[in-house]
Amino acid sequence: MSAGTLPALLEGLAAARPDAAALVSLSRPPLGRAAFAAQARRVAEGLARQGVGPGDRVALLLPNRPEFLVLLLALARLGATAVPLDPRLGVEEIATLLSRARAVAVAVGWGGDGALPRRLQAALALARAPLRCVIGLDAGGVDRLDGLPVLPWKALDAMPEHEAVLATADSVILALPAGEARLALHAQGSVLNHAAAVARALELGEDSAVLPALPLACPDGLALALAALSAGGRLLCQEEAGPAAADALARAHGATHLLAAPADLAALSAQAARRPYAALRFAGSPGAAEAPGLPLRETWGIAETQGLFALHDGTGFRPVHPASLRLEGDVLEIQAPSLLSGYCGEAEALTPDGFLRTGQPAGLAGEAFIPSGPRPDGCFHRDGLVVTPAALVRFLARQPGVEEAAVGAGPDGALVGFIRPLPDAAPDAAALLEACREALAVSGQPARIEVVAELPADPAAAATALLGA
Repeated sequence: MSAGTLPALLEGLAAARPDAAALVSLSRPPLGRAAFAAQARRVAEGLARQGVGPGDRVALLLPNRPEFLVLLLALARLGATAVPLDPRLGVEEIATLLSRARAVAVAVGWGGDGALPRRLQAALALARAPLRCVIGLDAGGVDRLDGLPVLPWKALDAMPEHEAVLATADSVILALPAGEARLALHAQGSVLNHAAAVARALELGEDSAVLPALPLACPDGLALALAALSAGGRLLCQEEAGPAAADALARAHGATHLLAAPADLAALSAQAARRPYAALRFAGSPGAAEAPGLPLRETWGIAETQGLFALHDGTGFRPVHPASLRLEGDVLEIQAPSLLSGYCGEAEALTPDGFLRTGQPAGLAGEAFIPSGPRPDGCFHRDGLVVTPAALVRFLARQPGVEEAAVGAGPDGALVGFIRPLPDAAPDAAALLEACREALAVSGQPARIEVVAELPADPAAAATALLGA
């Protein structure tokens, strides 16, 4: 088996301690290392029989379920590429990334209220990709989605085990969204080097119980998950979003390391102030957060993670000032992968020496990169996702009965949509708000919609007045 691959890592861990827990959640028994490796081999065989092979791309539109990691390792065996899609994304973002990735399949879970399959179905109608099937988790007998056959997870898991590992250290395992629907490509060897370096820096080991209270599909959550795998620790899979689920999982399985969005970290800090976490040694977020109840430690931001994944020189994990980051003026730039075809996106986004301009103004504070002001394109970040007010304006303006729309950001970036109706039309603000929940990224959904006779001259001031009332 080729060294420097994720399958080689997993098989080595399984051989050393086959019964040691690898993937843990609240809804099912822990999955041991040997069982994890065997399931990945079975799913790899099922994917191979669907024609998935080296170089193919499969999108993972999944919450933090153990199947996310099983699929990732199955694709790694085949030399195929995973395209993690944050389940908080909206219909247009999902469609754009499926098209950009040229995905041949997409995995989605039918759990909860079924919002993800509905969102995917709407995205499939817009996507331009050579999709052949949908991999359905808990699909409940659904056999087609927007004309594509739905392959049940149980059918994949019932296959014989795939024997040959078709990947090498140079095989691309991840195509990660990197803003404006661009994709950064990362090789298995590079990802493993980074995972081992993060594990060393965060002092992860076989006694570690690691909880990414962020989507595994985002670079930060995925970086921590792969570091846990690299160290042979237990990965705690938070299947439901939110601080309540994170708190329950952390207490039930003795989380030692936790990574969360700032808002969730603050909620967990309040929980810990009342009842401390017995085992927790480290907590961090992808941005600054006040969390006095937790053993908070600074970690990395999304752009920094993208740059670190792309390092091939084995220089290790550096929380600040990695060689792959620089400020040009006041705009953060990250170095694109150098040993691959490397970057899929608009050529104008790359500088002549191979750096990507992120569009995020930044400055240095305490030798850490932090946002320094509004982006010139009007976007801003909220809990790791880019908020694009213009997307909400476009969406509202397309709705029946709407003449024109405007959006204002109020306190803490909360959005208010203002719509001016067509003559004799009476749009329902509550129905529009529900349509936004179904179609738009979580970060770009409005807190409120107002039907007005005239759009406000200053939407931000109007939003602040409404939300502050």
